[in-house]
Amino acid sequence: MVSNNSIFVVTLYFYKLKHLFIYIIIFTSQLVYSQSYKEDENAKTNADGYYKLAENYKNLPKEEALYFCEKGITLTKISKEESKKAKLLFLKAQIYDYHSDYTSSYLLYQQASPLFLKAHDTISAIKCFLNNGVTHYFNGSFDSSINYYYKAEQLLNNKTDATLKAKVYNNLGLTYKAKGNYKLSIINFQKVINLFGHKKTDISMANAYLNIGTLYWEQKNSEMALKYFNKALDVFDSLKKQNDIASVYNNIALIYNSLNDTTLALNYYDKASELYAENNNTKGLAITLSNKAVLLDRYGYKKDAELLFLESLELYEKVNYDLGIFTNQLNLSQLYSEFGNSQKALSYALKSLSMKNQNYPLVYTSQAYRILANTYSELGNYKLSNDYFKKYIQIKDSVYTLENSTAIADIQAKYENEKAEAQLEIFEQQIEIQNLELVAKEKRVVFIGIILLFSIILGAVFIRLYLQKRKSYLLLVEQNVKLTEMDLEKEMLCKEYKQNIAEKPTENKVADVIQNNNIDLLNRLIQLMEEEKPYLQEQIQINDIVKLLSTNRNYLSQVINDHFGTNFNNFVNEYRVKEARKMILKSDYQQFTIEAIGQMVGFHSKASFNTAFKKFTGVTPSFFRDNYTKV
Repeated sequence: MVSNNSIFVVTLYFYKLKHLFIYIIIFTSQLVYSQSYKEDENAKTNADGYYKLAENYKNLPKEEALYFCEKGITLTKISKEESKKAKLLFLKAQIYDYHSDYTSSYLLYQQASPLFLKAHDTISAIKCFLNNGVTHYFNGSFDSSINYYYKAEQLLNNKTDATLKAKVYNNLGLTYKAKGNYKLSIINFQKVINLFGHKKTDISMANAYLNIGTLYWEQKNSEMALKYFNKALDVFDSLKKQNDIASVYNNIALIYNSLNDTTLALNYYDKASELYAENNNTKGLAITLSNKAVLLDRYGYKKDAELLFLESLELYEKVNYDLGIFTNQLNLSQLYSEFGNSQKALSYALKSLSMKNQNYPLVYTSQAYRILANTYSELGNYKLSNDYFKKYIQIKDSVYTLENSTAIADIQAKYENEKAEAQLEIFEQQIEIQNLELVAKEKRVVFIGIILLFSIILGAVFIRLYLQKRKSYLLLVEQNVKLTEMDLEKEMLCKEYKQNIAEKPTENKVADVIQNNNIDLLNRLIQLMEEEKPYLQEQIQINDIVKLLSTNRNYLSQVINDHFGTNFNNFVNEYRVKEARKMILKSDYQQFTIEAIGQMVGFHSKASFNTAFKKFTGVTPSFFRDNYTKV
């Protein structure tokens, strides 16, 4: 039998054991919490360290900077600091932007912006939207770019940050300018000016003046361009921005150059050169010297132009500016060709073509091939001359366009011929049915059988006709897709425009084609249509183009008729249709209706768009959109 003392001892033992167990649990919990706290603190500290390392991305290899960002982002997942994660995502996007990888950067800005908003860091969220707008702008998605700028503007409504607002309006102005909407472009630039109306020395205001001036210059309004360039000059001067002042001088010189005021143009080039030299801006100085050399060459000062081209080339080589090196080598090659110095002409032309980076406008490469063809011809090496002349000709797309246009016309003619034959066959069958009906009135059963039989035949004929029609249309779609893909490919090569350059008479039949008094106007017309796209304006008239080209209506009409075999309206509509074809193939425009695309390229109604599209392509825009993936 257990005594009371034994029970008491056991009870006391379990009581002490219970408290000991509780103490162990408390101690373990404190240890785990302490360890977790240390890990969190370490993660926070390390994330900050990686952020500081990545901040120096301009002086680091791309992969190393991205590695620091990624390590920091991983640590913020441990410390659960979303605001720090947002900053690291933003920094990572900036690294991609610095290396022109805009596709990667905009996804990171999209991830960072909601985290900034959640953390009530509105300014950082605005910067995300601004940068996202810039990345879409550089990718050519102007509507998406505008959408992001408006998001930034909405967040700025209750803010007094004039600098950020100015960036939004300036960027909106540049994007609307790229879309050809000059009215909205100027309105947004004017908003920047209004922001700083009381403060005449803000860099944003100077940039707005500069942008408006450039816009007027592109519209060939030299008077207004000079007015705004001079306003920008005043602000830059008050801010002592020497490089910006030199850049404006360069722009003013280009205007006076276009106005054939050689004295003022040279004066401003000299001013720009002095400032660039004082501020050790090698690239700016090289550009100015090259521009001045082009002007001197134009007015026959060949030796002076040669010295400036050589000096400019040396400066471009110092800063490794490939495009400047490439164009200056071509200019020198052309100059030496005119001097009759064939060896130097060949040397510089071959140097330009041997450069690894060939991502230049094809017109430059075309010029190099033409110089080589001429120079080898003068040296009596007709084989090489012929080879380079072929390359020169191949760059131009006129032959390709002509061949494909002919192919489309042939397919359409074939379809119309087959359609007429099929209709004749149907009519003959219908007559045969009527004859059979007259002969066998009383044999209703047989008659019904015959009707059914011929209905099946007729149905088969219609099905055959439909299939032939569809096949012909699909062939038309295929040809149009090829043409459009060629246009898109050329756009990626910096929007090559056609340029027919007069050649010296040779034994080739080509000389008859090249010798044409209208060649300059033709070149400027093609360049205007392909680079500035005035045809996107709905109410564009021939007088508008006349004004832009500084010519007269009859002269322009004659050039369009002689070289394109059509009138102005058809000429404009063909450009509009080509632009519409490209939009239909691009994924950015899949959400737009056919009518909307027609309006975007300048047609005032869906009917006029359909009519013009079918005229130049052989199919309707709806059929082209529905079937281009099938070819």
